[in-house]
Amino acid sequence: KNPFSPPATSAPTPLPQFPTTPRSTKSPGSRVIGLTREFVEVTQSASALYTHPSAELTVRSLGITNQRETTIVWDRRTGMPLYNAIVWLDTRTRELCTSVELELGPGGASELRASTGLPLSPYFSASKLRWLLDKVSGVKAAAASGHLMFGTVDSWVIYNLTGSVYGGSVHVTDVTNASRTLLMNLQTCHWHLPALRAFHIPESALPRITMSAEPLGVIQEGSLKGVVIAGCLGDQQAAMLGQRCVSGEAKATYGTGCFILMHTGDAPIVSKHGLLTTVAYCLPEVGEAEKIGEGRRDERRMPPKDMISTMLGRGPTKEEVALLGVLQEPSTSMTIRKATQFALEGSIAVAGLGVSWLRDGLGLIESTQEVEALAASVPDTGGVYFVPALSGLLAPRWRPDARGALLGMTVSTTKAHVVRAMMEAICFQAKEVLDAMVEDLRESAISAAVTAATARISLFDEEDVDDIGVGGRNNNG
Repeated sequence: KNPFSPPATSAPTPLPQFPTTPRSTKSPGSRVIGLTREFVEVTQSASALYTHPSAELTVRSLGITNQRETTIVWDRRTGMPLYNAIVWLDTRTRELCTSVELELGPGGASELRASTGLPLSPYFSASKLRWLLDKVSGVKAAAASGHLMFGTVDSWVIYNLTGSVYGGSVHVTDVTNASRTLLMNLQTCHWHLPALRAFHIPESALPRITMSAEPLGVIQEGSLKGVVIAGCLGDQQAAMLGQRCVSGEAKATYGTGCFILMHTGDAPIVSKHGLLTTVAYCLPEVGEAEKIGEGRRDERRMPPKDMISTMLGRGPTKEEVALLGVLQEPSTSMTIRKATQFALEGSIAVAGLGVSWLRDGLGLIESTQEVEALAASVPDTGGVYFVPALSGLLAPRWRPDARGALLGMTVSTTKAHVVRAMMEAICFQAKEVLDAMVEDLRESAISAAVTAATARISLFDEEDVDDIGVGGRNNNG
């Protein structure tokens, strides 16, 4: 019995990103919306064909999962973006973070981390928004006039789907995305005023924080006009929830980077080993938990699998709304905090990005499909080691100034050794993060659920689990 239902259909659409300098990466916010609308129409058509060519397809609700930390600003009056989106792996704010730390004084950064769960790093949204306020005149002017709006990708998409410049747009973000800004207090699940002061950010620009599953707004145009947006989570948290990780379980998701989250229950655990304290999800509680996996029960009562798919998939009936306790009135920070579950996270900037760099940057491969056979063609790396700090180092070291290094090459080194060294480097990073999790929780038994793009390479997946030294399950479909 497989509790992980495969998607009926999908319609992937690439979003262009533009590395403007070695430390800067941007993406046009207007293109995000264009692709979102295109995706909705294509998926709607594909779903209709999947069910039956002549069948009438009814979409009851829409759920959103998104790239976290990426920062978008727009004008409240026009609804137009004021600058390109600054992507999560952009490190242009490294010196700004150092400046903020000095402004905070001795112990200030530690106090901020204790409240938000996050270190001062260019990775998070706060410094990106501060950079925009300092460097972009249109953003500064909008803030001065009270017309500035900020959001991560979820906020921007919801704002555009639920209205227009003529009114009706909803400006919200769910608690998982808010927890990645360096601006939210984990104890209250509300914007943290000392953090806003530290980064000189006006609270009026920020979205309202919501649960991960509650009615957020209604789509105003296109084939899904009138459909309720019923849920929203950051991509890594959505993956963990989808895999139904219970307290004490960790999940590794490989894409551009690698993100390992361990569900820690209803209280935030402060890491002493370089990990992030973050929100796992926030769902209304619905009675006793069902058995999960091989006879296990979640200690904190997760909603049944079909209830999750109801809220984030086909949409709730009136009876289900009553059962879930979802109110028409917006959730409050008090109700959000009561229902919030937490996680420890190890964020690794380079996973699939390293593979694409081997292809696009070095030209060692023509396609990512070559990686498995090429890496398997040699028994080891031949003494070659790769430090994949192509965008600094994130957890557990937090060194935005780090740079990549390729070491140990000889005249016998081939591109196969270099490719294998890259793949092993990703494994070693994952092991380092999981070791930190074990230290933080003083537990030795962790189940690693490995999914997504990079994990489709079987050599990588098996080697990763072997190197990490923990039990694992691959739920790649």
